[in-house]
Amino acid sequence: MKGDVSGSVVEFDKAIELDPRQKAYLWQRGLSLYYLDRFEEGAEQFRLDVAQNPNDTEESIWCFLCEAQLYGVDEARRRFLEVGRDPRPVMREAYNMFKDGGDPEKLVAAFSSIQESEYFYASLYAGLYYESQSKTDAAKVHLLAASQSPYGQRSGDYMASLAKVHCLCRNWSSI
Repeated sequence: MKGDVSGSVVEFDKAIELDPRQKAYLWQRGLSLYYLDRFEEGAEQFRLDVAQNPNDTEESIWCFLCEAQLYGVDEARRRFLEVGRDPRPVMREAYNMFKDGGDPEKLVAAFSSIQESEYFYASLYAGLYYESQSKTDAAKVHLLAASQSPYGQRSGDYMASLAKVHCLCRNWSSI
């Protein structure tokens, strides 16, 4: 994990130049655009992705995160992308929290003692929810918890690396 967000967008854009049909599948590009504060392009990337994969819970949430920065939380919620039912209980709950409003602490509590991956995802999305609400201190607590969790430290999951990059981009480190 290098954390070269700008470099990743350059590489994703090269891939699109080589084969424009790939653009709708490069959800990782949308994540990088979010961290570069290129929210309009990020939202467009996630909308393209959901048009190709109408069951993509996470891309729906990331579109919300971009649009919350552009238009505010209420308008982002009005524009929320409806997707099919995610097979992962933690992601169904996270999706509903972003879509309808909710309590990130309840999300984390509900998944704190199940599987390491579910605790990681609950913490990640709790932190991102707080960030969308401009509650930086609470966002920091949960995103650090996600990145420092056993799953966040040991898994090869793209989102585990994302949690670390998030903390890096925000200049957050553990005390």
